Amino acid sequence: MLLTEDLADTEGPGVWLGHAAHQDPDADGTTTVAGVPRGTATGQLVDAEVVGTEGIDLLARALVAAITPAGR
Repeated sequence: MLLTEDLADTEGPGVWLGHAAHQDPDADGTTTVAGVPRGTATGQLVDAEVVGTEGIDLLARALVAAITPAGR
């Protein structure tokens, strides 16, 4: 999951907005990821499991600590 926006102010700590590999940011829904480790930054990747849906959007839970993509 690519993390794009920290939602801590509105959704609580560890909740981020992101996109799964198959989601086009301009055309598809988004993924709300809970359980993201503290210290994570926009643009990082995190392994996550989809646990539900909300309309076209996915709901997911982080599985491991966030990983910085190579070259960043």
